[in-house]
Amino acid sequence: MIISHRHRFIYFSSPMTDCFAVEQLFLPFCEVGTTDYFSRGPDSPFYRYMPPDEAVWRFDAMGLDFYKYHRITCVRDPFPRLAALFDRIHAARPLTGLRRHDRAERFQRWLATTRPDGPGAGGRPDQLWRRYGAWSAENWCGGKITHVIRRERLDTDLAEVCADIGFAPGGVPVVPPDDPDDWLGHYGPEAIAHVRSHYAWDLDVLGYGTADSCVA
Repeated sequence: MIISHRHRFIYFSSPMTDCFAVEQLFLPFCEVGTTDYFSRGPDSPFYRYMPPDEAVWRFDAMGLDFYKYHRITCVRDPFPRLAALFDRIHAARPLTGLRRHDRAERFQRWLATTRPDGPGAGGRPDQLWRRYGAWSAENWCGGKITHVIRRERLDTDLAEVCADIGFAPGGVPVVPPDDPDDWLGHYGPEAIAHVRSHYAWDLDVLGYGTADSCVA
């Protein structure tokens, strides 16, 4: 989370979007310190992966008008994002070498236990990457975000954000595109239908079109 009073913006770090390079771009403008989840308190209320909904009342408690700031976040196509989240959770028991059918079956069972809001993909209270990593962009933004930077369209989205804020970035960060070989094998028909249903806003409003490629 990055807050700049001078430039009037708040950058929200959204888990599992793999946009660390974008965060580094805004970091030099940060004027407010952040901490980890368990260290938060009255003197350090802001923490990494704080959702926009919570930031509203944190700002209000400090006498600041949240809605007078540009509110920025990065998002990612839910298909590769959810596959990456599954792989991170199961990193201790990697699924490399499994047949595509077996991988898709395990992924589908896991996906059915997650939610695009609320507890997300579960985990400990401090595992915000796991909880919010499963949230849909619709629920993460919650109507509180003014600028969405799509990981897949950094050049155009970032240029618009910087123009509105009023500063020129040193260059467009290089974020490698998602490799279909890393995530297509996770998806069978049921998983595809699940994402299409639970992340419909992300697919329709944000213009993600990989759902059809999963079937091919």
